[in-house]
Amino acid sequence: MGKLQTSLTDMATKNIEFKPELGALIEILQSIEPKLLEIEKYNNELDRAEKTKPYIDLLNRGKELVERCSEISSWSIIKRSGYSDELTCYKADLLRFYQVQLQLEQSSDIKEMLVKLNRVSEVLDYVKGRSFVGKIILPGSTLTDAVIVPDELLTKDRPAVVLLPPGWFITATSPEIQGNE
Repeated sequence: MGKLQTSLTDMATKNIEFKPELGALIEILQSIEPKLLEIEKYNNELDRAEKTKPYIDLLNRGKELVERCSEISSWSIIKRSGYSDELTCYKADLLRFYQVQLQLEQSSDIKEMLVKLNRVSEVLDYVKGRSFVGKIILPGSTLTDAVIVPDELLTKDRPAVVLLPPGWFITATSPEIQGNE
């Protein structure tokens, strides 16, 4: 993204004809860039790089447009007018994307997070209602499905360890083993 900003700045100094349009684009990109980089970082951490694709495509489209504009000679009035219109449309697309698409993505991410938190809450409520003493060990990822150890499987002689997918596990012993007879 920084490359697009640098290209716009270079072009604004070389092609005075596009200076107003390019100045507005540079200002927009400077305000958007930190948030887009933050979103990209989090999407990569969450293995959701596909969510970043639409704005990377939009930025690549802008870079191609800037490269085409930089090749126009200062004598080509008709081409300059056409590219000026394209730059104005690109600026509108960039603003629309930032105002609409990213808001929708944020809303979707929040809803997804709430659904997952509700699932975790349901599992924890169920575990709290059981009559065994146990620990849930959470190694840093979200809880998807939990296996509950029924009381019948727990005896004084045999604590239970139930392995869960992806690296989660619950260890539990009956209340008698804990001294709560």
